[in-house]
Amino acid sequence: IAAASTLAREIEKGTVFLILARPLQRYSLVLAKGAGLLVGLVALLGTALAGTAIGVTITDLDQPVRLSRFLLVSSNALLLFLAIGGYGFLLSALSREGSRAIVLATGLTVVFFFMDFVAELWDPLEFLGPWTVFHYYTPTAIVQHGTVPWSHALVLIWVAAAGYAAAIAVFQRRDIP
Repeated sequence: IAAASTLAREIEKGTVFLILARPLQRYSLVLAKGAGLLVGLVALLGTALAGTAIGVTITDLDQPVRLSRFLLVSSNALLLFLAIGGYGFLLSALSREGSRAIVLATGLTVVFFFMDFVAELWDPLEFLGPWTVFHYYTPTAIVQHGTVPWSHALVLIWVAAAGYAAAIAVFQRRDIP
């Protein structure tokens, strides 16, 4: 959700004028912020995976734990977070206030989560599941089967790419007051 404020906060604070006064294209600012998000997410998930490995190593468990499956879960989580970041960046590119972009991205994420939750519990609303990004994040199934469904990974990649591409297009053409 922090991705939602990256561009809008720069506009809100006026720092975007200092950044764009330099000889660089606007899309490079979006790409740099996106790269920063990617590095942060990889560091966060890598740390979580390392903590899991340490916990499994120092704990005497009755059954063996396959850390390779947790790596797959982390990969699926990374794709989920990038998809959320994609539409967060788009909302940030459309907004001039960071707080508004955060509220919109958070609200959309909560709606997606609730839709997926209800779709899992109530058969008449099962059709809503595929319309949310959370439908494509399946950690339990990944741990049980040891594979990430490629169709799920592709949907999350597509949502992320579409969000970032739209954010670049919008930010490249928008008038910054």
